[in-house]
Amino acid sequence: MRTIIHLIWERRIYKLLWVNEDADGFYLGLYGPEHGEGGGGPHQSYHADGKRHIRLTQSRGPLLEQHGPPIREVVGIQSLGTQAMSFETESLEALGAEYEHDDPKATLSLFLDGAAFPKWVFNLHGALFHRTQEPSWISTISSRTPSWSGTVLTAVAIPLEYFPDHKLGLVFVNCAVKRPKTSTEEKADEQTAAGDNAPSAPVREYDRESVGRRD
Repeated sequence: MRTIIHLIWERRIYKLLWVNEDADGFYLGLYGPEHGEGGGGPHQSYHADGKRHIRLTQSRGPLLEQHGPPIREVVGIQSLGTQAMSFETESLEALGAEYEHDDPKATLSLFLDGAAFPKWVFNLHGALFHRTQEPSWISTISSRTPSWSGTVLTAVAIPLEYFPDHKLGLVFVNCAVKRPKTSTEEKADEQTAAGDNAPSAPVREYDRESVGRRD
């Protein structure tokens, strides 16, 4: 299983997030400048036996190692933590992960419209849960929104292929940080302001005798 989440931003499409899975576990991360099999940016792995590794890049060793319950033994909702993310044209271009064509290895491709994000900083919350707990996961999303300090934009439940009794849940929450306006929005504001400040056309006055008269 391979899932890729894209972001549509200023009429361009960027690869934002990837999820891979094999018999040893699943792997979740952001795209980055060091492009590799996964994507090159910060990522984490959750192995079948419960071992978890968090890395900043593909080339660096584990930044953090943890041990949770084995995937097949998860009966409830296992949090995978939160990743703060931001997007603007410069930072997205720096990642060098612009979408060019469909990934033949991807079994699922999702596209998020950046215009729907009123703020430019958002948090990504991840969770591993048993399929029977999906209703509880959904209700948790709405009940925890106040503590997440933002608005839920998108929630995705991804079925795992090698662990069919479980799903990976991803929730994008918009944070209370106003994003800068895009160049398109700034141009539209300038045009609106120019229209508001333009001198009005002179009003032609007619005398009573000229009204209704044809020349």
